[in-house]
Amino acid sequence: FIDLCILMGCDYTDSIRGIGPKKSIELIRNHKSIDTILNSIDKDKYPPPENWNFQGARELFKHPEVTDPETIDLKWVE
Repeated sequence: FIDLCILMGCDYTDSIRGIGPKKSIELIRNHKSIDTILNSIDKDKYPPPENWNFQGARELFKHPEVTDPETIDLKWVE
């Protein structure tokens, strides 16, 4: 599921141009992970972003950075 979210586009990293939700589902069903997708897609037709950090995005989905709300000091201004 996480790799599907990354392929469809997320806030953590860029997506592969030309691969939308429908193509993402098809690729995940056939290849199971981004790693195997990258080994099989036509990189001329679907070029991955340069220095694509999908592994970092995957880690953020698995282990999000969460701040304890008790440590945050909010000040409202008009």
